[in-house]
Amino acid sequence: MTMTSIALGRETPFQIDSLAEGKLLITYSNGQSVYRHETNRVASESDLLKTVEAACVLPGEDSPIVVLSGDTVTIYDTQLQSTAEGRLGDQGAELNGVVPISDTRFLTTDEDSQVLVWTLVEGRLEVENSWSVECTPLFCKQDGKVTFCTERGRFQERDSKTGMVLKTWAKSSPIVWATTDKRELHLFTIDESGKVEVWDLASREPLFQLLFQVPALRVALHSSGLRGAVLGTEGEVDQFEIAEGGGTHSIATPTTPIVSITYEGDTLLGVDENGEIWNLSDEEPRSLGGLWAGWATCACSAGEGLLAVGTAHGTVELFDDRGERQGPGLSLHQDAVIALLPTSDSLLSVSADGIVKGTTGLGTNGANSEVIAEHPGTSVVDACLSSDRSRLWLALEDGVLAWQSLVGSQRGHYQLKGRRIEEIQPSGAESVIVLTDRGSVKLLRLA
Repeated sequence: MTMTSIALGRETPFQIDSLAEGKLLITYSNGQSVYRHETNRVASESDLLKTVEAACVLPGEDSPIVVLSGDTVTIYDTQLQSTAEGRLGDQGAELNGVVPISDTRFLTTDEDSQVLVWTLVEGRLEVENSWSVECTPLFCKQDGKVTFCTERGRFQERDSKTGMVLKTWAKSSPIVWATTDKRELHLFTIDESGKVEVWDLASREPLFQLLFQVPALRVALHSSGLRGAVLGTEGEVDQFEIAEGGGTHSIATPTTPIVSITYEGDTLLGVDENGEIWNLSDEEPRSLGGLWAGWATCACSAGEGLLAVGTAHGTVELFDDRGERQGPGLSLHQDAVIALLPTSDSLLSVSADGIVKGTTGLGTNGANSEVIAEHPGTSVVDACLSSDRSRLWLALEDGVLAWQSLVGSQRGHYQLKGRRIEEIQPSGAESVIVLTDRGSVKLLRLA
């Protein structure tokens, strides 16, 4: 016996990045998604399903994307098509961190704290050098020559190629994260307690701390370098301006915690732990979309070698018998899909809000859906087809059993007084078995 696991959707995302041409990259532990940012929404462009330990976007007009997975480094374009790949080999430890240097060079760290310098040469990824010292690179200056690192909490500047220490900063609280604005005027650091310090990069002197009331996780900076936003460990977001010293201004966030933030032009965007993308620049947060498939609610065989999976978000996802996704999901319903019922020429999908749709052409670019039945204002508990697949049975809330013919216009319903229906099963062409909330079993037959 063999078993195939299906990666239905995404795990909780951990990073949002801005790409070229107004695109956004969302990174999850088991994949990535690229969205096109439009005025009031985002539109899905491409998806990647693979384990992701860490990822970054290299500078440059093409926005090359570096993805670490196990002992493998892969470069993707903004359509998530692989353009180059490098491996550490049998002796390499698993990679866990990446820092961009330029549009063709970057650093990686592994479980053994080794730092590797990678370069892209004529479509090939090669290891240019390695550092023998144990430290954690945080970010590189724009000239690519200097990398800011932390070693046992001490902040250092090191040669990006050799790892040699160029400068050790004055002792401060142990720093765990840092970045600088594009003009490289100010340095922003977060220490192990979550405090944000702003430094003058030229003099290496501290200027002020951000008066953020909770431990900080990350800082996102506007392209001007004069303002930014800080993200708290519980999803809180404050904005700040350099001219105001350490003052911050709390902004409204959605109820689901924000896990990463970025600026797209002048707009502050965030992604929450459900993968939904939010515009945080308005007085109230505005959803732009971006939810992934997430939670499976039902599944069935949809043809030779094709598996259909219904989700809690109303989509139907298609996979082959190897577990490989067959194109993007079909967004068919506004509520959860509670049943998938294959007929001879279509797939019926039943949503919890009483909508039944029939879809033909599954697994092709010409899939087409139409509404088969509607029961507005009620909830569907269960659904099944008659044994000859000519009749649809729906168990509705409050003990109502509805039916309709799939080959004609006949339809009707029956009320089970004082009982709720838990489950229904077909029994021949004109009968259905009903299990009620009182533990009784009924056999209902059309007169």
